[in-house]
Amino acid sequence: MNKIRTHALLPILALLAAAGTATAPTVAKADPLISLNAPVTCVGLYSSQFACSFVDDGVLDNYSYTGYWLSNQGAGSSVTLNLGATFAISSIALQDTHNNGWFDRGTQAFTIAGSTDGTHFTDLLTGTISNSAWQNDTIVTYSLSASEQYVRFTANSIYGLTAGLAELSVYGTPAPEPATVALLGVGVAALGAIRRRRA
Repeated sequence: MNKIRTHALLPILALLAAAGTATAPTVAKADPLISLNAPVTCVGLYSSQFACSFVDDGVLDNYSYTGYWLSNQGAGSSVTLNLGATFAISSIALQDTHNNGWFDRGTQAFTIAGSTDGTHFTDLLTGTISNSAWQNDTIVTYSLSASEQYVRFTANSIYGLTAGLAELSVYGTPAPEPATVALLGVGVAALGAIRRRRA
């Protein structure tokens, strides 16, 4: 009887190993929070007690008499976050404010826009925070796909006297550098050329 050589079994063992790993379950990971304590500017401020910097401090509550942004005006009030670099944004979570103890201020309809230079903004989504979400501090999450460095939240209509917001949380991952994208394109083109030659 001929002996089976060890090296002849290697391809079979490799296939079995691959088959075993292919069935392993994978768990999708949520993108990280990228807006925590990012620099914030705003249009409309009730007082320094309700500074716009509170909107990305990571504190998701309305249970104190501060800790959220209140404007001194209604529609047109806005907060703008500078993420520090361009990110591939996958979702944004909002928590409205009702001005704890008073229920007399907050944002109803809104627009979220993005920009790569801080000057030219493009609308990413529009929405409305329901009366229930406003009253109950509900965190509402919106999925989107955009590559931006600046994110602007603008109130289009309000609850009560003026606009406001407790938290604006942006999630995503670093966007590829333009040079990296260009290099990847060159690699794909070269691979296509090699395949055409072999065909």
